[in-house]
Amino acid sequence: MKKRVLTVLIPYLLANVIYLCIRQAVGMEISVMEFVEMYRKGEPYVSFSWFIISIMYFYVMFYVIFNIFKKNIAVFLMIPGSVLYMYLVKLIGFDYHWYTTAFCFAGGVI
Repeated sequence: MKKRVLTVLIPYLLANVIYLCIRQAVGMEISVMEFVEMYRKGEPYVSFSWFIISIMYFYVMFYVIFNIFKKNIAVFLMIPGSVLYMYLVKLIGFDYHWYTTAFCFAGGVI
């Protein structure tokens, strides 16, 4: 799991740094608090990168479930895990695109 998460997380963090540098270079500065607030509202700094954050959740969920349960049970548990994700992001108030495709990961596992 560490390898899979790092292969997504490192380029994502790098993209955030590059995006931040470019925006600062053209005079579109942002404070640390504004940066954090964007993520808290479900509006990542890098446009359309909500998918990266979602996939990280599903990677962690997959790892945890498949390390605790046998394969046939774990596959089934991906569905409630997806529902939990959908519930949480909707409860937090994130936009619909955060949860409309949540079952795709579970579908890919099945």
